Amino acid sequence: MDEPDFVEEHVHDIFAIDMDIDTAIRYIQRSERGRQGIARINTIRKIIKNQEQEKRDRIALKRGKKVEASQMVKEAKAAEVL
Repeated sequence: MDEPDFVEEHVHDIFAIDMDIDTAIRYIQRSERGRQGIARINTIRKIIKNQEQEKRDRIALKRGKKVEASQMVKEAKAAEVL
């Protein structure tokens, strides 16, 4: 009687990464630095946008085109008494 044929199965694990620990740490650090840089830039953009809006509000207030909220509240209360 003949010997049965052996079938080898090669399984490729898609989650296995062929790298050493130093390379993995470098990739993680690079990604983290990138994430922190993006967050820092977004924070700076937000601050600049707020400063520009405050500047526009001050200019409009000087020209009399915009009334502060507290001023509007005072005027509304004064109108109620009359």
